[in-house]
Amino acid sequence: MNLTADDITTSSVLLNWTKPNGQSSRYRVEYEDKNMTTENTSIQINDLISGAQYTFKVFAVAADHVTEGRSIQISLYTKPNVIGNLIESEVTTSSVFLSWNEPTGNRSFFKVKWTDKTNEKTKETSNTSHNITDLTAGLNYTFCITAVAADNSTEGNAICISQYTRPDVIRNLKVTNITTSSVFLRWDEPIENITFFKITWTGDDANENTTTTSTSYDITYLTAGVKYTFCVTAVIEHNKRETEPSCISTYTEPNVIGNLTVSEVTTLSVFLSWNEPIGNRSFFKVKWTDKTHETSNTFHNITDLTAGVNYTFCITAVAADNSTEGGVICISQYTKPDVIMNLTADDITTSSVLLNWTKPIGQSSCYRVEYEDKNVTTENTSIQINELISGAQYTFKVFAVAADHVTEGRSIQISLYTKPNVIGNLTVSEVTTLSVFLSWNEPIGNRSFFEVKWTDKTNDKTKETSNTSHNITDLTAGVNYTFCITAVAADNSTEGDAICISQFTEPDVIMNLTADDITTSSLLLNWTKPNGQISCYRVEYDDKNVTTENTAKCDWESLSV
Repeated sequence: MNLTADDITTSSVLLNWTKPNGQSSRYRVEYEDKNMTTENTSIQINDLISGAQYTFKVFAVAADHVTEGRSIQISLYTKPNVIGNLIESEVTTSSVFLSWNEPTGNRSFFKVKWTDKTNEKTKETSNTSHNITDLTAGLNYTFCITAVAADNSTEGNAICISQYTRPDVIRNLKVTNITTSSVFLRWDEPIENITFFKITWTGDDANENTTTTSTSYDITYLTAGVKYTFCVTAVIEHNKRETEPSCISTYTEPNVIGNLTVSEVTTLSVFLSWNEPIGNRSFFKVKWTDKTHETSNTFHNITDLTAGVNYTFCITAVAADNSTEGGVICISQYTKPDVIMNLTADDITTSSVLLNWTKPIGQSSCYRVEYEDKNVTTENTSIQINELISGAQYTFKVFAVAADHVTEGRSIQISLYTKPNVIGNLTVSEVTTLSVFLSWNEPIGNRSFFEVKWTDKTNDKTKETSNTSHNITDLTAGVNYTFCITAVAADNSTEGDAICISQFTEPDVIMNLTADDITTSSLLLNWTKPNGQISCYRVEYDDKNVTTENTAKCDWESLSV
């Protein structure tokens, strides 16, 4: 006979055989301590133990139900039962830990199979757990566990479970394009097929999240100058598996300051003030030329500057990381030029003055000269001021001016009077032996009084008068005097040019005139020298005039008696 076993299960087996030559009435099947009979050439054996080894013997039996032929036998294992409660745990990017319950019945070991749709691998274990390693992150694996009988070939039915390995963490998370209200996140996509990315961020009482299928995201509506922590998690198949988050922290840029102003400008300093920016900030950086100062205040007095120089001052708000800076607001301002030095007035005339000074310390572009309601500018350190009023007082203020033609230093001033103008039409009248009467016209312009000077070659005398005439007395008869009139300004010292005139006073009358040595054709006149000074004497008779330096005249040509 040919004995075969078919339809082997965990608890049964179908035995089939061929009828033997000759005659037989039925068949006896013997296994373990059991016996079963059948008149068919097949029999279903039930109630077997799973995974157990059985030896089945089949005997042909004659019609007396006693006489048996030689047996034919077959040995086999029933299938092991399926395992129970297969679960996965400790899922990582490269491993999954599987555990299960022992199947009822017998088994020799377990076959662990897993596949990622392209590759299949198998491991054998006698344990009811196994840690599968060397997996690829983020892939869906099907894990199957089969109990195997001791013949190392008879396997029970497999129990399978599908599981994604944990996605790999995202790489190279970076923050770019940081502004006052937004940041741009960018990262590298993992090798595995990611369903989407989950982004969360916290900071300034914010706790927000969003999702994206892209490897970048622009986060907006943030607060300026605040520290935010951004975390990105890769998610696979509808939140079944998430990576460990990759996180990065950064500050948004502080906002720009407002209303930057300059005040209290001096030759060496400026005072800056500004408004707080919207949002947060830690401190401010104040920059000018090659210098930087940090302050927590919304003002700063910058010193040690150079007079008359144009400076650009820039203010930046800085976040608490001491490095993230907001936008820059700048303002330019000239320091005041220093005061000029050594201001002098030269070449003062009735209508002009020449001002001279020394360049101030520091820088300046030009100079403004202010007097009365007038302003004149010059790039030189001197200037001729014309068209002034004679005899008038002027106060000249000189300012050094910066290159912006607006910022001026403190002024230095000088006050002076121009020379009054000369008088006009000086005349002498009412000349006597002891006096002369002088009169003249008012000079053009201003004057305070007139100084009247006269001299007789030996003595000088002076009188002051506010009038345009003056009677000079106490003179000496017959003396030639020079009379000079000068207009004097209100400072009592600035004088105009003098106008002079010379005049003799009248000689006094001679005394004791006598005629002596009278002849028919001549006589001798004698007289006494008068008081005062005389140069000579003129003797007049008839229509004749004769002069003499003596006090007598003789040898008259003719004389009518």
